[in-house]
Amino acid sequence: MKIGLFDPYLDALGGGERYMLTIAQCLRGDHQIDLFWKDSSILNKAEERFGLKLEDVFTVDNIFSPDITFLQRFHKSKEYDLIIFLSDGSIPLLSSRKLFVHFQFPVKNVKINPLLSLKLSRVDKIICNSQYTKSYIDSTFKKKSEILYPPANTEIFANNKASKKNIILSVGRINLLSKETDFKKFKVMIPAFQKLYNQNKVNWRLALALSFSDKEKSYVDFLEKKAQGLPVDFYKNIPFERLISLYKSAKIYWHIAGFGEDLKIFPERAEHFGISTVEAQGAGAVPIAFDAGGQKEIIHEKIDGFLFKDMNILIDQTQKLINNPPLLEKVSQKSIQNASRFSQQEFCRNLNKLIL
Repeated sequence: MKIGLFDPYLDALGGGERYMLTIAQCLRGDHQIDLFWKDSSILNKAEERFGLKLEDVFTVDNIFSPDITFLQRFHKSKEYDLIIFLSDGSIPLLSSRKLFVHFQFPVKNVKINPLLSLKLSRVDKIICNSQYTKSYIDSTFKKKSEILYPPANTEIFANNKASKKNIILSVGRINLLSKETDFKKFKVMIPAFQKLYNQNKVNWRLALALSFSDKEKSYVDFLEKKAQGLPVDFYKNIPFERLISLYKSAKIYWHIAGFGEDLKIFPERAEHFGISTVEAQGAGAVPIAFDAGGQKEIIHEKIDGFLFKDMNILIDQTQKLINNPPLLEKVSQKSIQNASRFSQQEFCRNLNKLIL
């Protein structure tokens, strides 16, 4: 088949972009894969960032560019057997033989008008990245979606012999909700670690692996100033191989997206799934995550990780693991087993079922 992929945020190279480009990697051997993006260098950047193999994927003129008219887009899309479109909340009107629309985040308060109804009638499948996202998408668009959980590169951690260190790790892209806070809540994480450190003088370090663009650099500078005097290490825009070594070294993983937010009003501010949590599990780092969104679909409480609602509980759970190495090791082993549910191999297998 001739398959086209479009992601409006491709240059951000975040979790959604990894999802779409892993689709390209899964399908490239058996199908022609075109990426609607003018800058071909994005493929090399993605290979470095995510460790993907994209040599048989091609970039073509972006038919979703604002410079392209509706008629031009409609006509060009007819050349494709399937187009997979990552939605920014919108639904395209295309003439491809099949159209899949993928949602990475909850969408609500959308009015179904005749034009939107027409667009939805031409969508063959809506795909969501979690049950959490699906619950909102189904309700909003009155159309049953299917779940294709994101791929985590858990295979690379098989037979991990790396020596674990006293490291609490957190990984994420800086996505500013305002000048005051970021989606992953790194601003909140630093004082939480400070409290843990001051109360117990633990011989542990907090490692923050951050990806960001130039426009977020000032916020990263702010985080570094906030962490001065603490055993906090910043890893900025590091290549995939370096990130893997951090996962392998860490004993505990923190993920607190959604903390302090009114998720009834802003459901998109919870973690929609959490690839980094799965990869941490795959490397044997025990996750402690905020009890909301897709994190609840990953972690089985007190078996392969922990969930918290209150920041004091995050600190207490962390301290219990630090003080009880046998418990830490037991949960670590369960984490590794759990992560295999979300492997790239499993993702490709489920993807091929969807497109057949």
